[in-house]
Amino acid sequence: METIKDSPGGSELRRRAEKKLVETAGDIEEISGMSPEKIASLIHELRVHQVELEMQNEELRRIQGELEKTKDRYSHLYDFAPVGYFTVSEKEIIDEVNLTGAAMLGIERSALIGKPFTRFVLREDQDIFYKHRQRLLETETSQSCELRLLRPEAPFFWVQIEATVARDSAGAPLCYVVMRDITERKQMQDELAKHHDHLEELVKKRTRELQSIVNSMSGRENRMAGLKKVIKELRSQLEKEGMEPVADDPLTEI
Repeated sequence: METIKDSPGGSELRRRAEKKLVETAGDIEEISGMSPEKIASLIHELRVHQVELEMQNEELRRIQGELEKTKDRYSHLYDFAPVGYFTVSEKEIIDEVNLTGAAMLGIERSALIGKPFTRFVLREDQDIFYKHRQRLLETETSQSCELRLLRPEAPFFWVQIEATVARDSAGAPLCYVVMRDITERKQMQDELAKHHDHLEELVKKRTRELQSIVNSMSGRENRMAGLKKVIKELRSQLEKEGMEPVADDPLTEI
């Protein structure tokens, strides 16, 4: 078992103990007047106390080791999450960012710290981000928006931003931002929109063609109805004059 003397910080603890011992020298002088039995009992108590301290020290080191493991685990989850995490100050300065967020912007994490987040927002979408921040700080409730970001030597890409607000130790607002790359989804939506517009144009074209056919058929029907009316009038005129249509008269077939 590692003793207090051998443990990290043991030297400092020993110096403090020796100082305390000097301060309590008067009590030690009283020990000289104790009986051997009382001295033996005191030594036993001191040894028990030493073992207790060593056990407490060992437990503290175990807890510290567990905390380090937990910290490493959460640090790994934070850095390698499938989304970007940003901590942005009230003045829109990036205070923290995980590795995924840095990779999205194509810039080293260390180079992002201290930079304005707005530097990476496409000019045409600056107003979207401004209104998003305004709603977030005014309501202090979760807000989301979709906008385009820039990265070096690459076209813009679409992201969905979800942000919440908290307060630092001085009471200043901090924005916690979760960023997802939705470029592929946006591209699919654009393709679907183009396909929809193409189908809609085909439907309109076919509708016009069908309407033209219907109009043409209506014209023939109107001409046939007019012809029937003329034939009926002729037949009536013949009957009035006492004439009967011949057997093979085409007028009788209409």
